[in-house]
Amino acid sequence: MISGYQKHAQAGSLIRFAGLWSLGPFLFFSASSGRLGTYILPCFPPLAILIGIGLNRYLAAPTRTLFSAGAVTSGAVALAGTAFLLIHELGNPPSVRWYGDGELWKWIVASITLALWGSLCFFSAARARNTAGIWLFWSAPVLFMFSVNFIIPAKSVDHRAPGTFIMAHAKEIPPEAQVFSNAGLGNLLNVPDRTGEVVVVMGKNHFAQLIEAQPTTRPLPPPQIQSESPDFVLARFGPAP
Repeated sequence: MISGYQKHAQAGSLIRFAGLWSLGPFLFFSASSGRLGTYILPCFPPLAILIGIGLNRYLAAPTRTLFSAGAVTSGAVALAGTAFLLIHELGNPPSVRWYGDGELWKWIVASITLALWGSLCFFSAARARNTAGIWLFWSAPVLFMFSVNFIIPAKSVDHRAPGTFIMAHAKEIPPEAQVFSNAGLGNLLNVPDRTGEVVVVMGKNHFAQLIEAQPTTRPLPPPQIQSESPDFVLARFGPAP
């Protein structure tokens, strides 16, 4: 893409507009103290425009050396990822593996997808001078992104949301208990009219912050840790004193 712009240095109004469009949200949200990954989404449309213009100009050139080098590099990384995934899942005990019981098909599909990505990239490098090579190169990441929805390990989902952890320990939660799974629960746990138990399901770091930030005027009773996982804690607080 950069090579394409270097060969055609004149920047049109669309290029200038897309450049400012991508730069503005990036700088604005980078300066924000509370950043989320979705804040970068407004930068994607102008970046797509810039990438499209740059690639179109580069591919119009008679030689495509950089394209071939990029395709070979991408293919090598994908095949290395395939080998690493196979070694990791076959050579480690279940507690260390990314995929759990019943997810054999997921990492097999992930391995096949990565291997196809690498193969398509190498084929595209060999056909860099014609349109078929371009289509092969673009189809590789599309195939991978389509399969991502099906090959994500359940552990990664559990790490981001406590739903599975709660369901696994539902029998340990009394039916009459109040259940919270938020951060910053000090006020909720210390309301004057609270008479029953409170069950907290939250990340371990947030749980430690909750205990540390208890109000000194009306402290909570010591929590009883019911269950733990690498990511979440299920604790029960008795009635407020």
